[in-house]
Amino acid sequence: MTDDLTVYGVDAEINDAKAELAELEQRVISGDNKVTPSMLGKIREKLEFLGLRRKAAENIERDRLEKQRQCDIEAWQSDRREFLNSDFRPLQEAYAAVVTASGVLISLAEERERKRLLLEDRGRKLGQDLGFVTEGWDPKQTLEMAANEGASGYAKDFGFGAAKRIHLQHRVEELTAASPIRAKEGHDQRVSAAIAALNARIAEQYEGETAGEG
Repeated sequence: MTDDLTVYGVDAEINDAKAELAELEQRVISGDNKVTPSMLGKIREKLEFLGLRRKAAENIERDRLEKQRQCDIEAWQSDRREFLNSDFRPLQEAYAAVVTASGVLISLAEERERKRLLLEDRGRKLGQDLGFVTEGWDPKQTLEMAANEGASGYAKDFGFGAAKRIHLQHRVEELTAASPIRAKEGHDQRVSAAIAALNARIAEQYEGETAGEG
């Protein structure tokens, strides 16, 4: 059956026939009178026939690959439609929350830095020990530090002054006691929980909107 025809299978038959023909030809060269022209002719005819069979196998293989390609294209188009039609709101809301939180963080850091500079100036004029007052809170650097920790799950510069004091106590304990991998696991768990809560809230809002339309 043509369905069972493969290039690999036909090539195996061709190799066997070529080996058989080479053996018969060598026998003739060696003076073996038992080898007849018809014996050689049959092998050569078989090789010619197998050559046609190989072309048929190539056509079958090409058709199979094209069918598989069409299936892959249809699957990709289906996934693409699903992606384009998926709800974009979780990402939009998360982005909006980060934008707002970034603004809050910058504003608070700027205010703290303003107060720090005033205290530092007053302390110097009074000849006082400034202590931690000399530790600056660059707003952009603080935001960058938060973004890096959010992406990596770990505070690379943790343990050095402001970088340590910016964290809540539970995060300080987590970063102090755990390895970077374990600290990241805790961070990832909180992120996953936050995403689940966000998706649940959006789904609840969507149900309320559709119920209102009905």
